[in-house]
Amino acid sequence: VHPSPFLWPIALLALAAIVFTVWKLTQIFSRQRKNVRRLRAGLGVPLFFAGASIAIAFLGFLYHLQRFFRLNADGAPETLFMSFAGWMVSISSLMTIGVLTAILAGMVWFALSSLVMHSEAREKQRLLQTAG
Repeated sequence: VHPSPFLWPIALLALAAIVFTVWKLTQIFSRQRKNVRRLRAGLGVPLFFAGASIAIAFLGFLYHLQRFFRLNADGAPETLFMSFAGWMVSISSLMTIGVLTAILAGMVWFALSSLVMHSEAREKQRLLQTAG
């Protein structure tokens, strides 16, 4: 059982999502921030990572599917079934990691959006108290 080469781009997307999350969290919780309105910039990036992860997993699945049938087109039905079952086990890791990366990136987007919304609400309260 060999892992798909399509796992590497998905792993890079997951790593990029982690780096972006750490960067955005430092922006949100930084004591030196001057402009709260700028926190919303880039919040759609985790959703891009999620969509790209699903797209790469799907394209990898289609690539491996056509490759499997091209290599096993003239085999006996019994051997074709057994090699297809083995192929499905190996390709399931690609699909699982792709979907898992997308789900986690979506959860990161939701958490970051909530944190930015709460930060904006605190800033609004602070401005209203100083003005009033």
